[in-house]
Amino acid sequence: MIKGTEPLAVASRSEARPLGGRRRQTGCLHSADRMSGLLFKYTMKLAVKYGVFVTVVIAAWVALKHFVLHLESQSAQFADIAIFNLAAITGLALGIRERRTMNGGTLRFGEGWITGIKIAVTYAILTSAYFAILLVTVGPKLMQQEGETSLVKAFLGISIGFALFGTVFSAIIALVLRKR
Repeated sequence: MIKGTEPLAVASRSEARPLGGRRRQTGCLHSADRMSGLLFKYTMKLAVKYGVFVTVVIAAWVALKHFVLHLESQSAQFADIAIFNLAAITGLALGIRERRTMNGGTLRFGEGWITGIKIAVTYAILTSAYFAILLVTVGPKLMQQEGETSLVKAFLGISIGFALFGTVFSAIIALVLRKR
């Protein structure tokens, strides 16, 4: 045998490789990479779509409550909790259901839960940004009406609270909507 040459084995129709050598990645693996990239891109679009939906509902309620109805009582705070949670549950359920439809009618718990977490983090960030804009334009008066005087506590409560409750809601909704 000539030094530096090895017998070749055919790895695919168009490729030869040395025996005992590593096989080069073929087109199948590349298409799987493309599919996972598309799936990631689509789930991020779902997160943005339904995260924006939840944020718009919350923003509309806050604007209606403070600038049109001028509600400031304890019952208004209970209405906040109800509207915020209803918007979150609706957005999460619609997003996870759309993910199930995208998967051809099947959904594993983990897929639904991760989709819900992405949606929850998105609306937590967007809602925090909305309240920051309100703080700059309206001032701290709006936060004080809600009984919160510390801006740091208010923003941490909104962002972390929404993300945590969204994670719990996502787990419950993913359990209900999972289908094998």
